[in-house]
Amino acid sequence: MLILLGVSFIGYILVWGQMSFWGVIVIANLISFVPCLIEWICGGFYFTIITLSRFLMIHIILSFVMCGLSLVH
Repeated sequence: MLILLGVSFIGYILVWGQMSFWGVIVIANLISFVPCLIEWICGGFYFTIITLSRFLMIHIILSFVMCGLSLVH
């Protein structure tokens, strides 16, 4: 279920509209208590095209992981 939540949230942010931008900001602020996590995930302190390409890669990988886990189940 957590993987499904991750895939759906990352798919929501890939649109890169105004609402999804602020959704990313809110979630990033929630996980900012870990010192280097935001910089590691986003590729810097700002959300750029590098961030979108990383989120697309994570979205596709998590989709395949979710399919594999459902087959195992």
